[in-house]
Amino acid sequence: MNSLLLQGRSRILYHGDRDLSFPLEVETPRSIKKGFIQLLIKNPTTLEVLIERRFPVDNVTFGIINIVPKITAEQLKILKKNEDYLVCATLVWQGKSKQTKAKIKLGSSMTQLITLIDEYYFDSIQGTAEVVSLNNVDKFRSYWHKVWQGSFSKSLRRITFDCKYYYILEPERNNHARMQTLVKIDETKGKRQTGKLKTGLICSPYILNQLLGNISNYSPLESAQLTALLSSEFKEYFHYAARTQIEFKGDIGDTVALWVYPEMKIQNIVLKKAEKINENGHILELSEEIVNFPMPGVVHFIGTST
Repeated sequence: MNSLLLQGRSRILYHGDRDLSFPLEVETPRSIKKGFIQLLIKNPTTLEVLIERRFPVDNVTFGIINIVPKITAEQLKILKKNEDYLVCATLVWQGKSKQTKAKIKLGSSMTQLITLIDEYYFDSIQGTAEVVSLNNVDKFRSYWHKVWQGSFSKSLRRITFDCKYYYILEPERNNHARMQTLVKIDETKGKRQTGKLKTGLICSPYILNQLLGNISNYSPLESAQLTALLSSEFKEYFHYAARTQIEFKGDIGDTVALWVYPEMKIQNIVLKKAEKINENGHILELSEEIVNFPMPGVVHFIGTST
């Protein structure tokens, strides 16, 4: 079976918008009068059965089985594209036990890991075209995050936080969302307090795609190209964490706040496009395209006081 190089490893690729067929061959010393082929599509991690089909066969002899197991494009709609799946095919027939002569079920199976792709597939990240700071709070308000606010009192005059800020991509999200800020106070000595602060921004790929046209000369990605960036693999590349230590000092009654905003790098993204597909839905040839997409590169922590 023809394999292609994708993300540095050889894969068997099928197109998610086509009917998929799996021609099978069998080696048997005698004819199998009646039986069936069970075709399963499984999650490769949990082994959960996602699609199951059964095809009756008869008079199976050595060579290519005349019944070709198939999964229609309509049936494939329950699967996520640009993800890996296990295809398991089992030929089952009735035989006899050598010891008891009782009828028993016999079978032979094979398993193949495939990648079900869309028109495009995310392959790699090559480099950065430019970096753009979203420091204009009026223009980029949705990227500014007031993560914490507090005030000083007679018993509290200094606060130090170990801060962590995360950027996470959620493919299903249509808008950005701010994470809840988690604060843990570790120690209080005299009028000084120390602790940990953790929060972040959950990003929508659709809003980021709109941002691309606002901060660069690059056009937003087409729908099929953006779909390639909804894969779990690109999601892992996108995730970004920043860490810093912030100290606030103040007098009684002073109020302080911590704001965060990012610099976005316009990343060069390599996509692979399905070019040649055979009658079984098996992809035989890929081409390469480079597109651009904004990703977090630097996080700015800003303290304010009133």
